[in-house]
Amino acid sequence: MGAPPQDHPRGPARRILGRDLTRTLLERGYQTANMPPPAMRVMTFSVQLRVHLLTTGDFLTTMPKSMLKLNPECRGLQELPITLPSPSFPVVLVTLKGRTLTPPAELFLDGLREHVRELGL
Repeated sequence: MGAPPQDHPRGPARRILGRDLTRTLLERGYQTANMPPPAMRVMTFSVQLRVHLLTTGDFLTTMPKSMLKLNPECRGLQELPITLPSPSFPVVLVTLKGRTLTPPAELFLDGLREHVRELGL
């Protein structure tokens, strides 16, 4: 488990790249710690640009762990773990009216409904 933003070994970020769910959660973490979130200086979804800026300047970025682990461009980057509040987002299933679902889709939905019931949601 990571440290709260104020206890992070690199201190508060001076520059953050990207605007996505991860960034939103990071902002919530700073707000929970009663700290202003770092100012965003560059906005990009390009992994290559993020890596370039990280390796040549004084930048931090936020990204999903899967992006860090699965992209070859990110091999030289180091994860700086922080503790963030757990997100809660509503999720809905949408189908077309009158459309019959395939047996695999029905099986998936039945399993999903059961899982949600077990979680008490």
